Amino acid sequence: MTNNNYPPGAEHDKNAPWNKEETIFKCGNTHPQGEDNCRFCEITGECITALGEGYIFDDGEAYFKNESDLLTYLKSEILEYQNESKEFILYDAYEIGLYYYTEFN
Repeated sequence: MTNNNYPPGAEHDKNAPWNKEETIFKCGNTHPQGEDNCRFCEITGECITALGEGYIFDDGEAYFKNESDLLTYLKSEILEYQNESKEFILYDAYEIGLYYYTEFN
Protein backbone atom coordinates (compact mmCIF):
# COMPACT_ATOMS: atom_id res chain seq x y z
CA MET A 1 0.00 0.00 0.00
CA THR A 2 1.81 3.09 -1.18
CA ASN A 3 0.24 6.54 -1.14
CA ASN A 4 1.01 10.10 -0.08
CA ASN A 5 -1.44 10.14 2.84
CA TYR A 6 0.65 9.53 5.94
CA PRO A 7 -1.24 8.22 8.96
CA PRO A 8 -1.20 10.17 12.22
CA GLY A 9 1.97 9.57 14.23
CA ALA A 10 4.09 8.36 11.33
CA GLU A 11 7.67 9.57 11.13
CA HIS A 12 8.57 9.89 7.48
CA ASP A 13 10.29 11.70 4.67
CA LYS A 14 7.59 14.15 3.58
CA ASN A 15 8.84 14.05 -0.04
CA ALA A 16 8.44 10.29 -0.39
CA PRO A 17 5.22 8.29 -0.82
CA TRP A 18 4.02 6.45 2.27
CA ASN A 19 5.05 2.82 2.43
CA LYS A 20 3.67 1.34 5.64
CA GLU A 21 6.39 -1.33 5.76
CA GLU A 22 9.05 1.37 6.03
CA THR A 23 7.22 3.75 8.38
CA ILE A 24 8.21 4.16 12.02
CA PHE A 25 5.11 4.88 14.09
CA LYS A 26 5.08 6.87 17.29
CA CYS A 27 1.63 7.08 18.80
CA GLY A 28 2.44 9.23 21.82
CA ASN A 29 0.29 7.04 24.10
CA THR A 30 1.62 5.24 27.14
CA HIS A 31 1.16 1.48 26.97
CA PRO A 32 1.86 -0.91 29.85
CA GLN A 33 3.78 -3.23 27.52
CA GLY A 34 5.70 -0.42 25.81
CA GLU A 35 5.32 1.46 22.55
CA ASP A 36 6.95 -1.35 20.56
CA ASN A 37 3.70 -3.27 21.07
CA CYS A 38 1.47 -0.62 19.48
CA ARG A 39 -0.94 -1.87 16.88
CA PHE A 40 -2.03 0.58 14.20
CA CYS A 41 -5.23 0.58 12.16
CA GLU A 42 -4.51 -0.39 8.57
CA ILE A 43 -7.03 2.18 7.29
CA THR A 44 -6.66 5.20 9.60
CA GLY A 45 -3.12 4.73 10.94
CA GLU A 46 -4.38 5.35 14.48
CA CYS A 47 -2.99 3.46 17.45
CA ILE A 48 -5.65 0.93 18.41
CA THR A 49 -3.69 -0.43 21.37
CA ALA A 50 -4.58 2.75 23.26
CA LEU A 51 -8.28 2.11 22.56
CA GLY A 52 -7.98 -1.27 24.24
CA GLU A 53 -9.88 -3.15 21.53
CA GLY A 54 -9.94 -3.81 17.82
CA TYR A 55 -10.17 -6.28 14.97
CA ILE A 56 -7.30 -8.48 13.83
CA PHE A 57 -7.05 -9.85 10.30
CA ASP A 58 -5.34 -13.17 9.62
CA ASP A 59 -3.53 -13.56 12.97
CA GLY A 60 -1.91 -10.15 12.91
CA GLU A 61 -1.38 -9.36 9.24
CA ALA A 62 -3.47 -6.21 9.75
CA TYR A 63 -5.29 -4.42 12.58
CA PHE A 64 -8.44 -2.28 12.51
CA LYS A 65 -9.90 0.30 14.83
CA ASN A 66 -13.53 -0.51 14.11
CA GLU A 67 -15.86 -2.69 12.09
CA SER A 68 -16.22 -0.20 9.23
CA ASP A 69 -12.43 -0.08 8.73
CA LEU A 70 -12.32 -3.89 8.73
CA LEU A 71 -15.14 -3.98 6.18
CA THR A 72 -13.34 -1.50 3.91
CA TYR A 73 -10.25 -3.71 3.99
CA LEU A 74 -12.14 -6.94 3.36
CA LYS A 75 -13.92 -5.42 0.34
CA SER A 76 -10.64 -4.15 -1.10
CA GLU A 77 -8.70 -7.38 -0.55
CA ILE A 78 -11.28 -10.05 -1.40
CA LEU A 79 -12.95 -9.66 -4.78
CA GLU A 80 -15.86 -11.97 -3.88
CA TYR A 81 -16.94 -9.49 -1.17
CA GLN A 82 -17.18 -6.37 -3.33
CA ASN A 83 -20.91 -6.73 -4.09
CA GLU A 84 -22.02 -8.48 -0.91
CA SER A 85 -23.85 -7.01 2.08
CA LYS A 86 -22.04 -5.91 5.21
CA GLU A 87 -23.75 -8.64 7.22
CA PHE A 88 -22.74 -11.38 4.79
CA ILE A 89 -19.12 -10.22 4.57
CA LEU A 90 -18.64 -9.99 8.33
CA TYR A 91 -20.35 -13.32 8.97
CA ASP A 92 -18.52 -15.18 6.20
CA ALA A 93 -15.09 -13.72 6.96
CA TYR A 94 -15.48 -14.54 10.66
CA GLU A 95 -16.70 -18.08 9.99
CA ILE A 96 -13.72 -18.90 7.77
CA GLY A 97 -11.30 -17.36 10.26
CA LEU A 98 -10.18 -14.24 8.41
CA TYR A 99 -10.59 -11.96 11.41
CA TYR A 100 -11.43 -11.80 15.08
CA TYR A 101 -12.19 -9.13 17.63
CA THR A 102 -10.03 -8.73 20.72
CA GLU A 103 -9.38 -6.56 23.74
CA PHE A 104 -5.76 -5.59 24.37
CA ASN A 105 -4.28 -5.73 27.86
